[in-house]
Amino acid sequence: MEKKEEYKDLINEMQKNGYTKAEHTISKAKTMILGTLVGVAATAILMLLYRPLLLNKFPDFELNIPLFVIATIGSIVIHELLHGLVWSLFCKNGWSSIKITWSAFMPSCHCKEPLTTGKYLLGVIAPFVILGIGTSFITFFVTDLMVIFIAAINVIIAGGDLLIAFSLLKAKNRMIIDHPTDPGFVAFQK
Repeated sequence: MEKKEEYKDLINEMQKNGYTKAEHTISKAKTMILGTLVGVAATAILMLLYRPLLLNKFPDFELNIPLFVIATIGSIVIHELLHGLVWSLFCKNGWSSIKITWSAFMPSCHCKEPLTTGKYLLGVIAPFVILGIGTSFITFFVTDLMVIFIAAINVIIAGGDLLIAFSLLKAKNRMIIDHPTDPGFVAFQK
């Protein structure tokens, strides 16, 4: 069954069970623009924290571009897998309820089961916490230019997730269904 059909069936089932729905989706274009701005702002804050550590550390500004591109692509794939891994921990059907798809050379992750707001939020922010903040934390101890750039990229990549996380604040104590094609979710309340 197509994920859109499964999604519609799940929505209908929730509504038959007395739930009302509120859609919290963002267009892909808006997510790209606002998500990048949020990610860049978060990266700027981290860079302000690093500035005292980084002064005079990089007299020769060199970056291995091929390695950086490979690390960025790897980060994007791991980012989506982290969403799925965390959500699968809370799904009755485990990893079977997770769908990783590719569109326009970009992966995306979709959870097919309803989750509580808190559990859904954990899956949304997992890549930001693990790849973004985790890698950023490492840069306090390993002041390598590549690690710093990878940390920055991972924070920027998670910008759209942060937008969704902020949107979840309006959906406390709800059942959440991940939208299958658009960034965001549908919140259900009895």
